[in-house]
Amino acid sequence: MDKPLAQVLIVDDHPLYLDGVTALLRDLFGAVNILQAASGRDALAIADTRSDLDWIFLDYTLPDCTGLTLLRTLRENMITAPVVMVSGADQVALVTEALDLGASGFIAKTGARDDYRQCLAVIEAGGTYLPAGVAQAVAHYRATVQAERNRIRKQISQRQNDVLLLIAAGYSNGEIATALGISEHTVKAHVSTLMQLLNADNRVHCIAEARELGLIS
Repeated sequence: MDKPLAQVLIVDDHPLYLDGVTALLRDLFGAVNILQAASGRDALAIADTRSDLDWIFLDYTLPDCTGLTLLRTLRENMITAPVVMVSGADQVALVTEALDLGASGFIAKTGARDDYRQCLAVIEAGGTYLPAGVAQAVAHYRATVQAERNRIRKQISQRQNDVLLLIAAGYSNGEIATALGISEHTVKAHVSTLMQLLNADNRVHCIAEARELGLIS
């Protein structure tokens, strides 16, 4: 019996990269059907109608969203094919977040043919693929983030945590005061404390730092 075609979706808006990876994967898989998408919207349109997808190679930088945003949406839509995040830089925070969102591996855009071969083999065996050195960097980053998260959690009161959640929901100081039954002056004091603890310059930065530390979703 002939080996069934592997169904592979490559999501990237750079034609040269698409062509190069398509040729590389055709060589590695042998029997493969390559689907291409140049945007998050196109990728979702394909994924939502192809329950037979075996692999997704997903660029971090897309014209209409980030690869992380698309990965989150794919998982919310119950797309279970292994996702390999691809990026021009192996930023440890990016790699860690991709893994936390359910990516099965990471490959730098400078990755060679052997990186892709190893990636496929590791994931097919049930593992998670990271290039040499990246796994150690991710482990160190997670330990550092966890330590910082624990430190800040010990210093944030329950009331300040309530304020943080309402800031993230878009509430103004006045709306927070009404919702929590406290004065607006007290709200401002809590906001100031939160920004100091999170080393943030403004409310948007404060929420971004809180999300990066996993204090809020």
